[in-house]
Amino acid sequence: MRPQQWVKNGILFFPLFFAQEIGKGDKLLHVFILFVGFCLLSSCIYILNDLLDIQEDRLHPTKRFRPLAAGEISSGKAFAFMLSLLGITTVYVGYFYPAPLLENRIVLLVVAYVLLNLLYSCLLKRIQIVDAMVIACGFVIRLEAGAEAGGIDLSHWLIIMTFILSLFLAFAKRLDDLRNFFATGVVSRKNVTGYTIDFLNVVLAFLSAVITIVY
Repeated sequence: MRPQQWVKNGILFFPLFFAQEIGKGDKLLHVFILFVGFCLLSSCIYILNDLLDIQEDRLHPTKRFRPLAAGEISSGKAFAFMLSLLGITTVYVGYFYPAPLLENRIVLLVVAYVLLNLLYSCLLKRIQIVDAMVIACGFVIRLEAGAEAGGIDLSHWLIIMTFILSLFLAFAKRLDDLRNFFATGVVSRKNVTGYTIDFLNVVLAFLSAVITIVY
């Protein structure tokens, strides 16, 4: 379930923080409820990724210690647990946000997040540059959902900053994967060989400058 990664969902609280309304208990509670839902949903997606990437993860210096890659949990049990967790998440979100689907912007954002991650897990993560942009879009969706839950009108600058910062982190991860490939000769991510260190260094330098300016 990778609970250590749940901190990424903290971006849901960004709209409240930058609107200086983080101290309003009712809005904070609404965002926290959604935060829990996204944590559960993120875990479903992490399990799916581990199921799809089990062979690649076994070649990675750190990912090979994950339960599925290490053989501590069978694929069947992991899949059953993922479906159970998805069912719990669906009930949870439906309970707190019971409005009709097409009228419920939070639920629509949650559905968009799930569909985006399914596309990423099954196809888009194998396409250079697109993979990083999809990750960044996932963070923007969570930002939008946090704003909707807290009743905040998002600044365009905050959206841009979130997208660029997420892009920076995604490309930094690709740089780490590429360096690992050069050090070990093992392809731990299928699209890593489509990048070059020079390209990633230039992109990261450019993005860091843009992040500073936008902030």
